Amino acid sequence: FAYADSAFPDDHEQWSFHNVRGGATSDWTGVSMTALNGKPVACVVLGGQLRYLRSTQTVPTSASHWLDHNVVTSAGRYASLVITGGVPAIAYTDASFAKPRPALAWAESATPAAASDWCLDKYVTDSVPVKYLFMSASTFGGRPFLGFLAEGPFSSTQTMMMWGN
Repeated sequence: FAYADSAFPDDHEQWSFHNVRGGATSDWTGVSMTALNGKPVACVVLGGQLRYLRSTQTVPTSASHWLDHNVVTSAGRYASLVITGGVPAIAYTDASFAKPRPALAWAESATPAAASDWCLDKYVTDSVPVKYLFMSASTFGGRPFLGFLAEGPFSSTQTMMMWGN
């Protein structure tokens, strides 16, 4: 990851780079970061596993400053992290189906430490005849708001958005 050394960096020398987790970069297919309680948090899809990383420091400078655990073992290529209601939530594609489904996992607290600390049973939509290409999560009015690109039955690309109740 990299963080800016100034509010508005104007060249590459104003960025600090730090390694959080090793592994072949070809196994990494998605990463998303934000802050929770003033500390960085991230999700990453690594070798088909959706992982959550939480920093123990406001400005982490080494891999030892991060807690890392698996959330699901059947994630597709993309994931997006958002904070909603003070807890992390991750939009991801569930690859355990023939046609991956957009899904939302959310933590039961602000400091999840294991897969058992996540609610995983909420699919955004039932199986539909599309291929999901990209996921993005945000909040709107205190509810999760998901955007994704989907390739339709006739190879047309559609932008779709869904939000929680």
